[in-house]
Amino acid sequence: MTRVALVDLPRWFAAPAVVLVVLLGAHIGGANPLQSALAVLAGLATMAAAHSYNSWHDYVITGFDRGPVGGRSNPKPYTAGQSAIALGLATPGQVLLVAFAWALAALFLGAILAFSSSPWVLVPIAVSLACAPWYSTAKRLFHPEVPLCIGFAWMASLLGYFAGGETREWLKAILVSMPFFFLWAAAEHIDQAYDAPSDWPKGGRSLGMLYAVKGIPLKWPILGLVAAAYASQAALIAAGYLRTGTALTLLALVPTGFFLALLDKKMDRAIPWGLGAIVLFLISLVVPEMVRLW
Repeated sequence: MTRVALVDLPRWFAAPAVVLVVLLGAHIGGANPLQSALAVLAGLATMAAAHSYNSWHDYVITGFDRGPVGGRSNPKPYTAGQSAIALGLATPGQVLLVAFAWALAALFLGAILAFSSSPWVLVPIAVSLACAPWYSTAKRLFHPEVPLCIGFAWMASLLGYFAGGETREWLKAILVSMPFFFLWAAAEHIDQAYDAPSDWPKGGRSLGMLYAVKGIPLKWPILGLVAAAYASQAALIAAGYLRTGTALTLLALVPTGFFLALLDKKMDRAIPWGLGAIVLFLISLVVPEMVRLW
């Protein structure tokens, strides 16, 4: 159970997304290294709580993760956390307890930051935690991308921003996270399409599932969201919110091309390219911004 709580349920594959977006917000807010580190830890704990809760909700409430192999959400190339209860590794009660424990850890770290910087830091943590049940419910209402992107993009950036005690330019912290908002939406399309065979018959309704069920090639909506990510970044550079050096994200188009070419033929082979493209995009945007690269 310890391994399940600390390794499987949190689904750490998404950690780079949390870490880098929180650091971007912390850079904008002028947080010092200690404040930035605490914000990152709080962000990771929040992510772990949300992922753990989703495992409980999809087993107990929606039933997406319940049933025999082939009749439930299957393990994916990047995570198998959704199978913890179905495989008997933990009970539903234990998984819910783990989710609460991670949530308390996030709020505790947030409280430390609130006393040392700004109480506003608790707001993005609370909103992100609230996004967990919203996301789990939204998978039946065609909009799981909305709560996921609010939590992983907007709130992650705000968490880092408020950690520095700054509050005046909070809207800028949200705006600079918009490229990630569109990328996470694209990633969620893939995640939902992967679960379509088992979740659609159980009432799952999302755009990714719809594309898969109707046989619509995923590469076209994904390409549109990737284009939106780059367009929003270009607008932010033009507005002076991001440095021109962040245009190094164009390097991510190389693995993105391999990802799109493989996506509708061999999804399992495409996903590593897609994850690599997202991480490269993150690093290419956040690092040049933080080190003030031209």
